[in-house]
Amino acid sequence: MAKNEVLQIVVFFAIAARSIDHRSNVILALIDGLVHIMLRVTEYVMRFAPLAAWAAITATVARLGPSVLGPLIILVGSFYLCLGILWLILAAAGFAVIG
Repeated sequence: MAKNEVLQIVVFFAIAARSIDHRSNVILALIDGLVHIMLRVTEYVMRFAPLAAWAAITATVARLGPSVLGPLIILVGSFYLCLGILWLILAAAGFAVIG
């Protein structure tokens, strides 16, 4: 806990909360409620992420001009090409191992 490692703090807190019998249910219910709130916030972020990416690209094109799209298209294209190659390698390895 001295190094501020989150996992150790959570485990230590959970063990301490479990050692308090009748009051630990209230604390664990509070933590469970906080988990649901954080999952909802994450859901909102994931829903609006494509819109935010589109807005960022639009602002960049508006500021620097459409010539900035060339390197971006090359980057995205190379990413998908490498992803396709990875899938081919994984499929070939799967067929080699499984048959």
